[in-house]
Amino acid sequence: MLFRQHVIKRMRASNRIEKCSIIASNCIGGLLYHDLRMRFDTPTINLFFTAHDFVVFLSDLKKYLSITPSDFRLSSDDGKGYPVGKLDDIELHFVHYKTVEECVLKWEERKKRIDFDNLYVIFTDRNGLTLEDLKAFLSMNYRKIVYVSKKQFCLSEECIYIPGFEKAESVPEMQRYADVFGHRYYEKYYDVVKWLNEKK
Repeated sequence: MLFRQHVIKRMRASNRIEKCSIIASNCIGGLLYHDLRMRFDTPTINLFFTAHDFVVFLSDLKKYLSITPSDFRLSSDDGKGYPVGKLDDIELHFVHYKTVEECVLKWEERKKRIDFDNLYVIFTDRNGLTLEDLKAFLSMNYRKIVYVSKKQFCLSEECIYIPGFEKAESVPEMQRYADVFGHRYYEKYYDVVKWLNEKK
């Protein structure tokens, strides 16, 4: 898409950081890294969490990052699903991976790159976010944002409202294009690159 190339060019021109660690509940983080031509300094690439599991994961991040994914299963019973692994009591949905070996290799390799002093967290209300989990998330001491589809979920300035989905269960897949000009949903309603560049 021609317009998309212009969007990416502007994003790269406005970016002032060379590296950071983005902990994301879905594929937004990987897309940002790719568009900004930055190394994947996080293990949460090409996978997603349920909303509750993501909140639990963040509640004791260093503990969960010390664990190697195990007890894998397929996401479906037809033998064609993606791998789903466990970190203690939570699950990781490795939706863009084909083998367990690749899941473990990439998770272990990338988790060693995390910079806890330069950490950003991106969340959405997809995959079953409850008001209780949202409040728990907002109480955590991270540099963070959460995209929400309901105005009543806008409990702080860290909540980014995506209009047009009040009657839906959640925001759409945020990597989808929101307009004909090449903006993805997570870019159209919030300057995420500016946020990444802000100092603590």
